[in-house]
Amino acid sequence: MIKKVALIDEIKENGLKVEVDGEEILLIKNGDEIFAISNLCSHQEKEMSGGKIEGDAFICPHHGARFDLKTGKVLSMPAVEDIKIYKVILKDGAVFIESENG
Repeated sequence: MIKKVALIDEIKENGLKVEVDGEEILLIKNGDEIFAISNLCSHQEKEMSGGKIEGDAFICPHHGARFDLKTGKVLSMPAVEDIKIYKVILKDGAVFIESENG
């Protein structure tokens, strides 16, 4: 099921937290692209909001673990598990997330 979660203009430099089906998701704008990743780091399940973007990598603000924005794959320790990513659909200035439930 596809759910509208935000307007593109609502996503600021440090991202936007939204909730879909009980899961916290962080929407991130990188150039003209929007990504949706789990808001919990796989290292210690701390919030990812407030992290930084370097190229196609997202850096957790707590311990510096790096994740690929497109795949969720771990790029550096201390994390060893990938994070969940969500399919983003942009339409008419809005951001939609493809939900697994529904």
